[in-house]
Amino acid sequence: MKKQYVIFLILAIASIIFACSIRKLSDQTGDGQSGDGSDALEISENKSPSENDETPEEADTSAEEEEDETVVSENRDTPEAKEQKTDKPVIVEADILKDDFDSTLNWISRNAGKSIPLDLSGTVNYGGRSKTYSPSDDYKEIDEALDSYRLTRVAASARDSGAPLTVDLYRDNKYNIINKIVLTEYGSDGRIITGWYFKDRDIIYEYRIGTDLYGAGQAEKDYPLNEKRETELLNEGYLIYDTLKQVPGYARIYGYAGDEYGGTLANVYATIRSEAHAYEEQIQTNGDGYYEFYVPVNTEDYYNITFTYGDWQNGSINDISIVPGTTEYSCGEIFLAPPGQNVHDTDMYLMNINKKPSADLKEGEYEVVLEYNAFKASLKPLGLNREDGTLKTGFSLVINADEAENYKYYVIDSRNARTNNMSYDMSTCEAHVTVYDRNGIVASYLAPAAHAGVAWEVFEIREGRILPINNYFYDTPEDDSIFF
Repeated sequence: MKKQYVIFLILAIASIIFACSIRKLSDQTGDGQSGDGSDALEISENKSPSENDETPEEADTSAEEEEDETVVSENRDTPEAKEQKTDKPVIVEADILKDDFDSTLNWISRNAGKSIPLDLSGTVNYGGRSKTYSPSDDYKEIDEALDSYRLTRVAASARDSGAPLTVDLYRDNKYNIINKIVLTEYGSDGRIITGWYFKDRDIIYEYRIGTDLYGAGQAEKDYPLNEKRETELLNEGYLIYDTLKQVPGYARIYGYAGDEYGGTLANVYATIRSEAHAYEEQIQTNGDGYYEFYVPVNTEDYYNITFTYGDWQNGSINDISIVPGTTEYSCGEIFLAPPGQNVHDTDMYLMNINKKPSADLKEGEYEVVLEYNAFKASLKPLGLNREDGTLKTGFSLVINADEAENYKYYVIDSRNARTNNMSYDMSTCEAHVTVYDRNGIVASYLAPAAHAGVAWEVFEIREGRILPINNYFYDTPEDDSIFF
């Protein structure tokens, strides 16, 4: 009996231990959930949202961001990675400009001669970019490196008004994507200049200033930006970026062919060539003797144009340099004549390597020389140091290194500027501006042919870089004392 009692006691203890083990195992494997899942369903339906769960409103926002992310993250890091990897810029393949010579020619064949309209009030596809303006001092790094960036200048127009616009696009050399945009809007009472800086596709800084009619900067003023205006400018910057990011640098070369007596010549064959890329194109002048070519802008090509007209003596314009920043280049008028009747030198060398400056120039200095036919016009050259407002005049001006940081050069028709602003004198007097450094010619400009006007804004120098402007004006500012 005693033996049976001991066995019973041992079995009872074992049963208790087994039951405890089963309960403990159940607690560990299911947080109290039963095998059929009924408890799990009940908990799921009744639990409150945690920090990681989405409300319906948040889910909609998340879906929108996911849609944007599909566009933006293609071939690049995600926005999350963007925050973590500050040393590696965010790149979108669609933002990278392919502008080798042949690609640019292909773009020209499809688009040259057409207006490029900018819709500054359109709908922005943010594509993961910041929708709010948060200024950053990182823009200063872009400005410090600006002289090493590639410049593309685009002549555009406002879609709503048709007003002319000039857009400067600065791209870094490594990735060939836009880091800065400067928009210039032209009005009868002055210019409005707006700038945007980009980092990882976001706008990190923006500004807007107004200046006088010729951009001389004598009456420069800042436009205050409230929160609403900041957002409007932000959207304008993204719209310009998206519209122009695949527009390469190209320029219109144009001019006229005429005879020695002032008449125009139709059906003259004009042939443009560049040895650097084995490029050649031929056209004929129209009834006004006019011709034009559209060519890529770069520093490698020097274009030569030859003119043939039956048995008349051939003419040529050689060494046309279309540097970055050029949107159009006037070749003036080429004069052709039958054998024995030629008076003009029909071969012009714009970048003649044998011509040297008349002044003894130092490193960083330039000499600017204006030449023209004084029997046909009375012109006044003006050099403006925009940093301090200093104005110099003279047919040969030497620009020192300090002036070369921010400088503009104008030619004024002093005979007609206040009495006949629709005069053609400047465009028919063979006005020619040549810029030298200590080694020889670095730039050459001919007055726009067949243009009425009294002010020619020839070029500017920014941080030692010569940028062609070639604007021609017939309207004069109310305060024109700067020019007289």
